Amino acid sequence: LYVINGIVPDISLPTILKGAFPFMLCMVLGIVLLCLFPQIATWLPTYMMGVAL
Repeated sequence: LYVINGIVPDISLPTILKGAFPFMLCMVLGIVLLCLFPQIATWLPTYMMGVAL
């Protein structure tokens, strides 16, 4: 975020943070879901490759 602010100094840092907030919120929500339901992380590999022997 600070790099974006350095590249485009006309846009204030609070504006950049407001724009990035929904994406950060989605990432935090994803991490919380993975912590609560770790099966989510292994579902797709198991579905694609089958159960390991």
